[in-house]
Order: sequence, then C-alpha cells, then structure tokens
Amino acid sequence: MRASSRRLLLFPVAAIASIAGCFDQTIDFSQPLTEQVTFNQASLNEIFPFDLSTQSAVQQHKGNIDSISLKDAELSVISIDPSNNVTNVSGALSLRPDGAPLDGSQDVPVGSVNGLAITVGQSITVLGSSALDAYFMSVIKGSLKGSVILNGMSTSSSSPTVGNFTLKITLHMSFAYNPI
Repeated sequence: MRASSRRLLLFPVAAIASIAGCFDQTIDFSQPLTEQVTFNQASLNEIFPFDLSTQSAVQQHKGNIDSISLKDAELSVISIDPSNNVTNVSGALSLRPDGAPLDGSQDVPVGSVNGLAITVGQSITVLGSSALDAYFMSVIKGSLKGSVILNGMSTSSSSPTVGNFTLKITLHMSFAYNPI
C-alpha cells in the first residue's frame, strides 16, 4: 500500500474515533439509605436524607452529566426491635429538595407503598418516572442533597401502636455523561 493511500485511510479512522468519543457514557449506581423508624401512633412520617456527593462516580463526572434516571426505589425491612407491634405499613413515597419546607409543598411524588409487611426481608419496589429524573437532574445541578419521605399509616397487632424497626431504601439510578 502506498503512503498516500495509508494517509487517506487514517483520516476516516481518526474521524470515527473522535465521533465515538462524543457519545454519552452511562454509569449505574445505588444509593442506600437506612433509618431506624420509631413511632407511637398509627401514622408515620419518616425522612431519609441522601447526599449524592458520597458517590465517587457522581463527584468525578458532575460537570458533564447530561441526564440521570431513577430506575426504582426499593424499600426493605432489615431489622425489627422486640418492642415493635406494627404488622404492616402503607402510604406514599416522595422526594424533597434540599432546603424545601417541611410541609411537603415542594415534594415530588414517587409512588405508593401498599401493605409493606414488617417482617425482616420483606420489600417493595417503586418504579421511577420522568418527573423523578427531572428532580434528580436538579439535585445534580444543585447541592447533591435531598430526602426521601415516607408518609403513611401502620397497622399494629395490639394497642398502643409501637413502631420500632429499621427500613432501608435503595435508590437504583444511572446517569449519562459526555466524557469530553
């Protein structure tokens, strides 16, 4: 092959390589949140704060993130105190922006929690949505902090109600970033 032909082949190869670098790369990650839930009434209002700056991938690519997606939020019962008499919890999950009022006026609905049995190992999964993706994009562009809120009602096996168990919420997420 002649030198001029080799140079002509190098141009398309270099062009394809530079175009390939322009496409977004995707990173999957999980953000676990664990809280001891204690209450002495039928209703509950639990706040699970999060800080995405604890994710090294988010720190590394924060300035280049083009989109972020909440695939789902998984609620799991991981331990139960012997004093607990709550048998199940139903209610709603929402997301609260960092610094938002505690009255819930700026909360973004995630979905329903229907009859989560308070038994170790039980879990419920709530799927993400485009509204939640927009929320998390504002978190990425802002403080990287927020909260998951669980508001609901409990059913107990006796009176008075004593809720004393540990819930873990795992946010399964991914983001796309431009590596250039």
